[in-house]
Amino acid sequence: ISPAGLPPPPRDAAAPDLCAGFGPRPPANRAPSEILVVLDPGHGGSAAGAIGPGGLCEKTVALQQAKAAQRSLEAAGFRVRLTRESDVNPDLYERARLAYSSRAAAFISIHYNATVASTDPRAVRHIATYHWNALGGSLAQALHPHLARASSIPDGGVRQASFAVCRNPAVPSVLIELDFITVPQAEEAIQTAERQNRVADAIVDGLRDWLRGP
Repeated sequence: ISPAGLPPPPRDAAAPDLCAGFGPRPPANRAPSEILVVLDPGHGGSAAGAIGPGGLCEKTVALQQAKAAQRSLEAAGFRVRLTRESDVNPDLYERARLAYSSRAAAFISIHYNATVASTDPRAVRHIATYHWNALGGSLAQALHPHLARASSIPDGGVRQASFAVCRNPAVPSVLIELDFITVPQAEEAIQTAERQNRVADAIVDGLRDWLRGP
């Protein structure tokens, strides 16, 4: 049972189910100061994630990007929590439970993509935003256009997938794949403050659109 007295999000939930005590989604017409955003830097600890040709680990740049997004969100008045602030690897469902027990308004998991060794990553390189249910879908649709405009790579659009961190029936949750770390140019670009700040500002703009409602 969570600190709020509610059960954690079920691992095998098949359909969205708004839980008691959670308000309407999206939480339209609320000030950023009323909005808690949980940012989830992917991987961590012994789970390096994808690794670029120069040795950059996904876990490292995901945390850098999450902290850049935290700075931009807080400057815009949002409240922010990170699922990890150092090189540790929380359980996937613990990441979702943090958003749930904190009664977060939104959960955003930050990742970088890769390909199998037999595929040229330059041929499939894109940016994409994933969601699991309708709650996450509305958040994904608001965030993705801004993220795509902040990037110079092909737009892979909004997609549905059953990622563990997105399977939360009460908190709108998305997973963003910001680039392919296995492309040499991408590995270089995603480490720069300029690129990380553009993505961070895109997240702020997307959340503002989401709060305006349909």
